[in-house]
Amino acid sequence: MKKVTLLGMVLVLCLAAVGIGYAGWVKDLDINGTVNTGTYDVVFEEAGGWDTEATDKNVSEIQCVIDAEGVLQVTLIDAYPCIDYYNEVDIHCVGTVPAHIYAYEISETPLWLEVELLMYDEAGNLVPLVLQPAVQIHYCETFAVVVHVHLTNDAPEDLGGATAETFTAKIFTGQYNEF
Repeated sequence: MKKVTLLGMVLVLCLAAVGIGYAGWVKDLDINGTVNTGTYDVVFEEAGGWDTEATDKNVSEIQCVIDAEGVLQVTLIDAYPCIDYYNEVDIHCVGTVPAHIYAYEISETPLWLEVELLMYDEAGNLVPLVLQPAVQIHYCETFAVVVHVHLTNDAPEDLGGATAETFTAKIFTGQYNEF
C-alpha cells in the first residue's frame, strides 16, 4: 500500500513539474488594432423628364420630386389620352459599401394610367427594370431608373388645364450583403 501511495505522489509531482516547464515556455501576446467599417449611403436625383408630344404642341409635362428615402412623387400636368411621359431618376452610391437596388413599389393608380419603371440596357435602349438578381452599384457609380407613364384612350377627357394624376413610386435599396 505504501508503494502505491508513493507511486501516486511521484506521478503528481511529475505532472506538476511538466506544468511548470510548459508555463515557462508560454508567453502572452496582446494585439491592439482598429477596425474601420464602410459607410452605406445612396442619393436619389431627378435627372429630367420628357414626353412624346410634338415640339410645337408642348402643353403637358411630367414633374418628379424625390425625398431622401427614395419616394418619388410624380405629377402629370395638362395630360391627355394617348401620350407617354418619361422621367429619369439617378441613384448614386456615395458610401464606400456597395448598394443593391432590390425592389420597387408603385402606389395604386386608375386603370387608364399605366406606370412602369425602366432601365437602360447595354445598347442604351429602355427596357423593363429587372431586379432579379438585385442591381449592385459601387462607390461613385450611378444607376438610372426611368419612370414611364402612359395615358390610355380610356383616360378622362377633362384633364386639360389641370393636374391629371399624382402617384408615388418607392425604390428600395440596401447594403449589398443584406440581400
